[in-house]
Amino acid sequence: MIKRLKKNIIYKVLSLYLKLIRKDEVIDIKNSFLVSKKILIILPSSKEQFEIALSFLPKIKNIFKKREIIYIIPASFQNLFKSHFYGNYFFYQDKDISFFQLPRKKFIKLLKKVNFDI
Repeated sequence: MIKRLKKNIIYKVLSLYLKLIRKDEVIDIKNSFLVSKKILIILPSSKEQFEIALSFLPKIKNIFKKREIIYIIPASFQNLFKSHFYGNYFFYQDKDISFFQLPRKKFIKLLKKVNFDI
């Protein structure tokens, strides 16, 4: 019950934020993928979903061959990730995530320093 309420609140807040910030902005997704140079991939924090995501990473890497890929990974899974992949990555801990499962200001500042296209 609490999780459902939490998801509903997150959805409403994000919807309102997007309406206020990005009024009627149209994005050409196909062109964005074609011209991208840096890609940010945020991996899930649950172990089951993380392992599923790991299986898709080689396919994504193959699609974006000549592009730099930056990974955001839960610190608890760094050993699983390092044994499979190399590249640029950042680790986040539980303290970096708010009650609403959103990144805190400190982590957002770190991400703002990394320019990425997708």
